[in-house]
Amino acid sequence: MLDKEKICAAFCDEVEISKVPAGYAIKTAFHTADGDAVGFYVVPQGDDPTRWRFEDSGVMVPMLEGHGINLKGGAREEAFNNLLSEYNASFEEDSQEIVSSWMNESEVASGALHFAALLLRLQDLEFLAPDKVESAFREDATKAIASRFGNVAQVKFSTGVSDRLPNYIVDAVISKENAAPVAVFYATSEPRVSEAVILWMDSKIQKVPVKVVLLLEHSKPKNVSERMFARALNHLDACPAFRGFEMNAMDKIATYVPGLQ
Repeated sequence: MLDKEKICAAFCDEVEISKVPAGYAIKTAFHTADGDAVGFYVVPQGDDPTRWRFEDSGVMVPMLEGHGINLKGGAREEAFNNLLSEYNASFEEDSQEIVSSWMNESEVASGALHFAALLLRLQDLEFLAPDKVESAFREDATKAIASRFGNVAQVKFSTGVSDRLPNYIVDAVISKENAAPVAVFYATSEPRVSEAVILWMDSKIQKVPVKVVLLLEHSKPKNVSERMFARALNHLDACPAFRGFEMNAMDKIATYVPGLQ
């Protein structure tokens, strides 16, 4: 029998899990760009109750295409396929479903987080459209982090935070020997904020020491819902505001880097 308590613990107490004929339906606390809750199914492999996989029920790709995102050519098709490969998932053309690989029951709790993270990251494909360019915030934040920490710690950008958490690409990782790394996410979109929260949750499940910081462009982000912003504030290690307080924001991050407190 699937251990629902483990999945509930992975998503805090806001997850809803219900039994359905195919297996279980999971409704998470995260939301799509349309405001709908991110949900998916976990189904057994035939009659084997020890093997499971996740399925999105064929809603994500049609939603993306409804936003004018063409996944059958160009940079977005390549990014789509790269994300599927990164999360060990695949797209079934006939059913229009995104599905995970089969996994043992013991992997389902962490796997649920990874699958939710994949569905959230797929929404960022919308921002590959020519008329939606990255804010100068990303460039300015990267320069500020490199300037503040480049000579006193190891700083990497657009990279993983740990071999034990391979499915997360962090905007900046600041690390020093024998210390927990600091993973910095730029709050450029609601899915990005959601991924920061998911990484924080997964690090607790996997018992991987990491500090997770969400760097806001402004103290009241316009592109993040109040609900998601509250979740970030309540869970993450810090959510400093950048614009107008650049030095203070870097000082806040520095409190999690050994020797810079």
